[in-house]
Amino acid sequence: MQVYQAGKQVFEMTGVDLTKLERSIEALSDDITAILGASHPAVVPKQAMLRFEDGQACKIVSKLLQFGEELRRELHPQSPSDKDLKHLRAMSPASGCALVFKPTCLALLPSLLLWPASRRFPVLDLLRLALLDPAVASAMIASGTEATSVVQLVIAHGLASEAGDVNHMMALRFCCNFVASAPPSLLLAEGASIIALVLEAAAVAEVHAAARDGTRLALATYLLNVATLLSSHAAKCAEKTPVVCALQQFLTAAHSNVEVCFRAVLALGTLVHNDADTAALCVALDLEQLLHPLRVAFDASDKLRACAAEVIQLLERAQVA
Repeated sequence: MQVYQAGKQVFEMTGVDLTKLERSIEALSDDITAILGASHPAVVPKQAMLRFEDGQACKIVSKLLQFGEELRRELHPQSPSDKDLKHLRAMSPASGCALVFKPTCLALLPSLLLWPASRRFPVLDLLRLALLDPAVASAMIASGTEATSVVQLVIAHGLASEAGDVNHMMALRFCCNFVASAPPSLLLAEGASIIALVLEAAAVAEVHAAARDGTRLALATYLLNVATLLSSHAAKCAEKTPVVCALQQFLTAAHSNVEVCFRAVLALGTLVHNDADTAALCVALDLEQLLHPLRVAFDASDKLRACAAEVIQLLERAQVA
C-alpha cells in the first residue's frame, strides 16, 4: 500500500503490520490538521447567533385555521372559539401573505399549545416566526415574566417526550430565535434556568438521537447560540457545565449530517475558548477523543475537519497548562 501527499509518496507498507499502520495514520493526521489549519481561517469562537428565518407564514396560518376547524368539528375541549379563529384570520390578510401580528393574536398563540400533539407544530412555528419581527419580539420579551412563561409553555408542550419529532424541531427553532432575540440580562439572570430547562427537556426526549436531521440541527443550533451567549458574557465554568454535558451527549451519538456535527463542534470550541476551567472540564470528560475521528473523516467537510482540529488544539493547550 502506498500513500501520496502533494504528489509525493509519504508512506509505503507491504504485508500486514497494524502497529506500523496505526502510527503512520497518526503522523499523517497531524500533517493533514496542519494543512487544514493553514488553509482555513479560525472559526472559534462563534461571534453572532443564528436564527431560523425560513417559512411561508401564510401557509402556517392556513394550517392553523384548518386544524382549528377540525377540532371544532370533533368537539375537542381545546377547540378555538369563533373569536379565536377571527384573530387567526386577521394575521394573514386575503390581499397577501404578510403576517400581521397583533397583541390579541400573540396572546392567543400560547393557549393553542394545548392542542393535541399532532396539531401543535404550526403554533410553535408561528411563535418562531413572530420573534423575527423586532417589534413583536420586543413586545413579547418586554415583560420578563411573560416571556419566561411562553418559553415554559413551549418546553412543556413542544419538548415533551410524547410531543414527537416535528414538535421537538419546531420548539427548538423557537428557542434558538428566543435566545438570539432576548436581551442577555433576561437570559443570564432570570432566563438562566430556562436555558437549563430546555437542555433537560431535550435530553429526556432524546432529541440528540432524533431520526430527523432537522431536529438534530435545531438542537445543535440551540447549543451553539447558548455557547455564544455564555462566551460573549464571560460566563463561569459552572454556568457552562450543563451545555458541556449536553454536547457530550450530542457528540457521542452518531450524526451523518455534516452541518449538525459542525455546529456542535463549534459550540464546544466557543465554550472553551479563553476559558481554561471549561477546557479542563472537557478534557476530564474525554471530549477530545470524540473530535479526533471528525478531524480526519473522509465524509466530513473541510470546515468541519478544520473546526475539529482547532478545538482539539484548544483542549491540548489546556492539558499542557
